[in-house]
Amino acid sequence: MPQLDPSHFASQIFWLFVHFAVLYVFLAYIVTPRMRAFLASRENLIQGNLAAAKAKQQEAEVLQASVNQTRRKAREEARQIVEKIKAELAVEMEQQFRGQDEKLKQRLAASEQRLQVARTKAEAEIAVMVKTLSPVVQQKLSVVKS
Repeated sequence: MPQLDPSHFASQIFWLFVHFAVLYVFLAYIVTPRMRAFLASRENLIQGNLAAAKAKQQEAEVLQASVNQTRRKAREEARQIVEKIKAELAVEMEQQFRGQDEKLKQRLAASEQRLQVARTKAEAEIAVMVKTLSPVVQQKLSVVKS
């Protein structure tokens, strides 16, 4: 095997150093700078994206706080409107109840008056019947006694 022949060691060592030197120069001056540039641009892109994401997150938090504040205001306004409507309806219902109460009192008074008229009329009729039936009853009682 020629690789193991000591007479060839010097040329093999020479070409080994030449190849390693070329490989070193190629890696040190061509590949590594390109990799560093690529990694640096990648890092810059990542940092830019992170900064943009933080900015968007802060913007979203501000927007969320604004939305929450608007919701609270809307709920408070809705609660106030509901309370106002409740109060108005309570007043309206009270007025209707008073109106109905007055109508019922008037109807009750009219019914009591009609009842009083009917009672008076019935008492007068009873008085007339008593006057007409008294002699008949007395006569029948006297017939039965005798």
